Amino acid sequence: GTGTLTLEGGKVRSMAGARTISNDLVFAGNMTMSGSHALTFSGNVNLGGLDRIIDNSINSDLTFSGIISNGSITIGGSAGTGAVVLSGNNTYTNTTISNSNTLSIASDASLGSGTVTLNGAGAVLKVTGATTIDNAMRVGSSGGKIENTEAATLSGVVSGTGAFTKSG
Repeated sequence: GTGTLTLEGGKVRSMAGARTISNDLVFAGNMTMSGSHALTFSGNVNLGGLDRIIDNSINSDLTFSGIISNGSITIGGSAGTGAVVLSGNNTYTNTTISNSNTLSIASDASLGSGTVTLNGAGAVLKVTGATTIDNAMRVGSSGGKIENTEAATLSGVVSGTGAFTKSG
């Protein structure tokens, strides 16, 4: 269909091959994404004005290419081998990456506004394009890491209590 899809929470599985869902979405609850194939949401995502947890246990990439707005996101829970990939010019506030999860971006515009928090020895912000990240970065007591394959500049305040590692 072509209408807005409201997900009240629960689990979305990608089991029988890669899938793309092009509808605009409203996340009305926390979501678990699972399966062994890539899952792409190409429509815009409304977070319903709250912090939404995306528990990514997909063994391939989980991609959001539309604009994510109206709330904040936490990439947490169990970690699959795939990254959560954001490629839209997002307007949401605050990002948290916890546990052993990876959030991949090519541009600062994909991080929305507000603070990016890394809190987990395996929590990774992966930067795949040349960009300047102006968001404040907070490293929680469990640490975090930035990996980059292109030139990446951090121009916001970096603070926190954990170990902060940069590679690339």
